[in-house]
Amino acid sequence: MASILQGMREGTMDASLYNWTYGSAVEPDPFSTLHSTGGNNFAQYNNPRMDELIEMGLKKVKFEDRKPIYDEIQEIFVEDVPVLYLQFDEWMNVFNARIKGLPENPKNGSAIYQQAYKWWIEE
Repeated sequence: MASILQGMREGTMDASLYNWTYGSAVEPDPFSTLHSTGGNNFAQYNNPRMDELIEMGLKKVKFEDRKPIYDEIQEIFVEDVPVLYLQFDEWMNVFNARIKGLPENPKNGSAIYQQAYKWWIEE
């Protein structure tokens, strides 16, 4: 597996198929994959305007301030096609209201279970 990742990072592979995630942010964060310095930028994608927009978007708190930035990110993405998505899995976690200690934002798929030792059941 290490040699596959090395080949992906060095850009010596013709193609690769891998799982892509945006981490546990409340909103998707494309830095790791679409920023030129991102750790999961296996496509070796480099667009200075994309980098600038991603950095700007990460500094905005309000949705209405982020929206035009991410709209432009999408436009550039559609034009450049740095990666091609084959599928998107939507995660839904449902818990009984008696279960306490859950994270405030349980959006990150299976990662929520890494903190299961902090949960308890309220009687």
